[in-house]
Amino acid sequence: MPTHRQQSFLATLWLKNRPVNTLGTLLGKPAWVNWLGNVPVTVPHIVGTVRDDSAMLSCQAGITQAALTLYFRHTPGGYQLYVREPGAYFGQGVVIHGHAHLGVLPV
Repeated sequence: MPTHRQQSFLATLWLKNRPVNTLGTLLGKPAWVNWLGNVPVTVPHIVGTVRDDSAMLSCQAGITQAALTLYFRHTPGGYQLYVREPGAYFGQGVVIHGHAHLGVLPV
């Protein structure tokens, strides 16, 4: 029977021929978003909460075509994903944030 380590692997993810990476990497700058409650603010004169979404995962067109390298660690409950790309997010886990989006956070 294979061990958890034997069932773990490194991989990159692509969706619709676009790499999955952090918004900050894809945009080449911090991804600041204005929010008012759970609604994005699109009208400039309405003040909301400013949030840095740079660590959120996306597959939008950007300045890079590099996919984030992830470690798929096998556990009894399934796979846990960790960033294995050198840089600020190395070793952090892929999680669902409170606003229901995938992102990278320290675990």
